[in-house]
Amino acid sequence: MSVGLDPAYLEPGGLLMWGLNQDDDFAFWNPVGDPDTWPIVIRRHLPQSGPYWVRYDLGIVEFLVRTFHGRLPVSPFIGDELWCNTEPTFERG
Repeated sequence: MSVGLDPAYLEPGGLLMWGLNQDDDFAFWNPVGDPDTWPIVIRRHLPQSGPYWVRYDLGIVEFLVRTFHGRLPVSPFIGDELWCNTEPTFERG
């Protein structure tokens, strides 16, 4: 896990958004290397201080499983809808 806005994220092709939540957190892939292992980048919205960027060197499946089971150092999202939620629901966008 690494924290902060990497300037490469701002380059064309630097991030590919795949999700967001009602708390204005955004989820991206960092499309480098094998698509099965693209790192996950979360832009957390902190109302008191603005965006907070966190990169997880995990593929999407491992990232979601660890989120649902609470097996990351902290919740990757502001809200707790997915954290330790072994029965999550999703809506098509």
